[in-house]
Amino acid sequence: MTSGNTEGRVPGDDDLIRSLAGMGMPLNVARVLVFLSHTPSSSSSSIECGTGMKQPAVCLALQYLEKRGWIACDRNDPAIRGRPYIIYFLACPVADILTGFEKEKREELACTLAMIQKLKAMTGNNRTGTPPQDRTCTHIEQNYPE
Repeated sequence: MTSGNTEGRVPGDDDLIRSLAGMGMPLNVARVLVFLSHTPSSSSSSIECGTGMKQPAVCLALQYLEKRGWIACDRNDPAIRGRPYIIYFLACPVADILTGFEKEKREELACTLAMIQKLKAMTGNNRTGTPPQDRTCTHIEQNYPE
């Protein structure tokens, strides 16, 4: 949230966005999530203005959030002609969203650790963490002279 309109921003938003992004949440998703956490409901165009993001990026972020059930929307069809007016809002409290995000990350970590264990078993790595006596890591010493 460094460009565009800064109306409605709360001090600390940038730190929160960076923290969410640092934990693996896409940056634009974090921007939209933080924006919606301060706004009871918002249209796509007001999200664009409030976050400084372009329409395609906002659309992708909203899809990410909607796919996980973190946001919901209301469609207001125009009386005569025109495009429907869609209002977005958080479907659950931010604490629940963070709990869901934590669950996703724990599952990813468990899968990654399982793959590491599988790779260790496939390579015949011993369990002590020291290299076998017949193998040496001389290439490391060659690449990093003292």
